[in-house]
Amino acid sequence: SFGGLPPFIGFLPKWLIINWLTYSNLYMMNFFMIIFTLIMLYSYIRMIFSILMISHNEMKIKSNFKFPFILNFINISSLLICTILFNF
Repeated sequence: SFGGLPPFIGFLPKWLIINWLTYSNLYMMNFFMIIFTLIMLYSYIRMIFSILMISHNEMKIKSNFKFPFILNFINISSLLICTILFNF
């Protein structure tokens, strides 16, 4: 949900709750909800900024694995298998 930003799925429930709190004259609770949301968004932005500022050389993983596409295939196929198993 990423803290309730507009293009993500967590935004609509948060917006509806803020509207309901305003309609119910619960301004203090509305204020605290908005403040805590801003604090969470600040921490998300700091995490994303620190991840994006890592240079390419620092992110390089040294591996002797000669066929990285096999590892990708295993990951994707395991996700597919888990999805099928948990839905039936």
